[in-house]
Amino acid sequence: MSVEQVYAEWKKLGDIVPHFIESKEVFDARTDNSKRSVEIACGNSVIYVAKNGYGSNGKIDEFILAVNNANWGITLAKEA
Repeated sequence: MSVEQVYAEWKKLGDIVPHFIESKEVFDARTDNSKRSVEIACGNSVIYVAKNGYGSNGKIDEFILAVNNANWGITLAKEA
């Protein structure tokens, strides 16, 4: 998949965890100095994926449920 396709699929989940997936343009445009993402190769470009910052507000549970219901062929679960 292209970066644009990956980004579009993740955005369909809504804004459960802000900035969880970012395109290079979105990442570069951020001004809040909380760039907590890692760069991951995607085709001939990169995409940025957050590595922390989910908090303890239950958003990660909502996010896991949304991903698992997206029929992407992946299943997320918390470590026991």
